[in-house]
Amino acid sequence: MHVILLLFLLGVPGPIDRGQAAFERGDYKAALSAFEDAVKAEPKNGGAVYLRGLAKERLGDRPGAEADYRKAIAVDAKLPQPHNNLGALLAERGVFAEARAALEVATRLDPRYAEAWFNLGLAFDGDKKPREAAAAYRKARDLSPKDPDTRINLGAALARAGDKKAAAAELADVARLAPRDPLVQLNLGLVHAELGDLDEAASAYRRAAALKPDYKKAWLSLGKVELRRGKCTEARAAFDKLLALSPRLDKKDVDAQLARCKR
Repeated sequence: MHVILLLFLLGVPGPIDRGQAAFERGDYKAALSAFEDAVKAEPKNGGAVYLRGLAKERLGDRPGAEADYRKAIAVDAKLPQPHNNLGALLAERGVFAEARAALEVATRLDPRYAEAWFNLGLAFDGDKKPREAAAAYRKARDLSPKDPDTRINLGAALARAGDKKAAAAELADVARLAPRDPLVQLNLGLVHAELGDLDEAASAYRRAAALKPDYKKAWLSLGKVELRRGKCTEARAAFDKLLALSPRLDKKDVDAQLARCKR
């Protein structure tokens, strides 16, 4: 974790220890207070400024976090973590060119920084550069081969780049890697649906729903893909499950979608 990675860089063990303990137990307000104390004690300590930004990000203060990541870089440009987190925030805002620049610095400073390679893939994805995204995700996969999110994103990028065979192989590995994770199965279904592999998409959505029966998004996605497959009975069953879980959902919207089966 970033906090642990940076401890040896910091010269103010008291507040940093307090901040780390608070951060790890999810008390981000207490962590922020402790990291503020660390920055006051050593305002030129880039690691402390970075950690303050990390706490702000967890508290939802993205502008404050971005400002601190920039300050940390200004104080100590050799820390890879502020570049990574800054790039991730910029990508979220759609500022892809600057995001890529920050993330490329992070990967140069630490070529084994899997998270930075993954975020670089996201930035390329956002900028509709699937080949470059696939190359970045591949680096992240090689460093963290058991991370299903990386494998799913790599498969999707390969598919968008036109390499359907490699995409299918990557996704098959994901299915074996995390067969009991409903979110992984849902994302797997989304990618298969994007590829047009509707049978595989339906199977993945069914696995997600079986693993987590109250998973509304799985039932919704299953209903939609069954419609695309022309399986009206299966679509109705999936939407009925969704309606049971979401009583406030407008049944007219579901009926309007199912009406396509009757045409």
